Amino acid sequence: MKKLTLFIAAIFLAMGLYAQQEFIVPEVPVAQKHQRMLSQFDGMLAVGINFAKTQGLTAAEYGSLIGEQFKYSWNKEAGFEGFVKGMLYNASCFLVDPGTEITINTAEKVKFKTRLWAASIKVNEPVYGVTYTECMDFFNAMAGKIGDYLGANYDGSYDDEWVYFTITKKN
Repeated sequence: MKKLTLFIAAIFLAMGLYAQQEFIVPEVPVAQKHQRMLSQFDGMLAVGINFAKTQGLTAAEYGSLIGEQFKYSWNKEAGFEGFVKGMLYNASCFLVDPGTEITINTAEKVKFKTRLWAASIKVNEPVYGVTYTECMDFFNAMAGKIGDYLGANYDGSYDDEWVYFTITKKN
């Protein structure tokens, strides 16, 4: 009887092994990869701000802290021009369809707008206990620290459709 029970158990075990689905690496189109990464960014941004709030920091204070760290990854020698180019590049990367429009373009001041970034937070707020305003407070403080490091003043604002970036060269 033991042999019969073991034989039946072995058959079921073998059937289970052969019945398992074989996993494959998915082929994901670049546009879907980009959208997925943007969604991941939005979530990590909100979770980071939420954590900072549990530690007694405001979103702006957390943004300043991150900006202090990130600023060293920017080429200080590139200065104002490098900051403007970097911000335009980042704005283009953080949106599938940024709709970027430069409205002022001088040697001393650049102003441009893009569609709302982190829009999933705006649409679903609060996300992980974080509002869109807090996300923008974070971003403005972070960008301000980087801009200051590169010899620029940064001012950011937003409305229901656009984020506005104003970068002015320091004298």
